[in-house]
Amino acid sequence: MASNAVNFLIGNVLGEFKDSPRSVMTLDSTGDLVLLASKHVLNIVNISSPYVGDSSNLPYNSCKYPNKNVKWEVKAAQWNPHKTESSVFVITKNHVADIFVHVNGKVKLLSTLQSHTRAITDLDWSVHDSNLLLTCSSDGNAFLWDKRQLGPVQLFETLQSCSSSQVKWNKVS
Repeated sequence: MASNAVNFLIGNVLGEFKDSPRSVMTLDSTGDLVLLASKHVLNIVNISSPYVGDSSNLPYNSCKYPNKNVKWEVKAAQWNPHKTESSVFVITKNHVADIFVHVNGKVKLLSTLQSHTRAITDLDWSVHDSNLLLTCSSDGNAFLWDKRQLGPVQLFETLQSCSSSQVKWNKVS
């Protein structure tokens, strides 16, 4: 029988989560926090904190996904790479991207980005500006978002018959 448990090994930390499968894992810019996400649950594990005993004592925060749309699985997640915004992360479900902040063991929904007409396939925070985020989708579009604004800042259209599967910032300029 296949196991739904998520096992991970980072450095000398081994973790196992058995309560539900996780579809996405991402490490924050400090290297201290790991986000494990599924359609129902978000786990944030502090891998730099020492713990005693088996992995059931691993220090982590768990919360129910604070968005009511639990029909769709998480497809992409990424922490903001900037030190000043290192507690901010984004998670995509279907055509929606939710931006969260993790402070004092609590997760708070900051905003919801919604302009794609089909499932978001990838995302990437800007390496130059901590407020800018790119998303791309099966609808063939890529959107540039500023987390301080409600709607997308710019639309990048591709061929209508093509879906976009990946998006990345140029780290040089």
